[in-house]
Amino acid sequence: MLQKRLIGILLATLWMIGLTGTTSAFAVDGMALELGSGSGSLGPGTSAESARVALFWDWDRRWFTEGDWWLGGQWEGTVGTIRTRSGDDSLNNAGVSFALRLWPYHPWWAHARQFLEGGSGVNFFSQTHLGDKRISTSLQFGSFVGFGVRFGKNERYEIGYRQIHFSNANIKRPNPGLDFDELRLAYRF
Repeated sequence: MLQKRLIGILLATLWMIGLTGTTSAFAVDGMALELGSGSGSLGPGTSAESARVALFWDWDRRWFTEGDWWLGGQWEGTVGTIRTRSGDDSLNNAGVSFALRLWPYHPWWAHARQFLEGGSGVNFFSQTHLGDKRISTSLQFGSFVGFGVRFGKNERYEIGYRQIHFSNANIKRPNPGLDFDELRLAYRF
């Protein structure tokens, strides 16, 4: 079941690349695979896995460039799925978010550049429950914090960690939220 969804996600992503890669103004800067696990916010005895594919576009602008660090960012578009580990329930999601990234001017390691990040966005879920957990609305806001490192020739590769929280911001009750720890693997075009 998860394999079929991942294939669907991959096809949707390739379609998105085709749409956004046609002009240089909208050219995609990279693609990421995000794999996660969550349990604490899902209730007793329930745990879940997440898999998402992201396309991202770097911002050209930099802020606070006078010191040893600078602030930049990127837009992200994601599609994915979340399923209970027991396999009895799942939901799909799609979202758009921004990520602010804090970068050092002088990397701590040769041929690698580390970063800290935080961001937020809007997500749409295919249903309003996951197992016994009711989330009330298909509209969910996602916020995250994380860290990572870019490495390789021209810093094409990236590995990172994110702690992500989905919530409907109390638009409707109940609003229990969903929390995931995610491993993020990215490739820059």
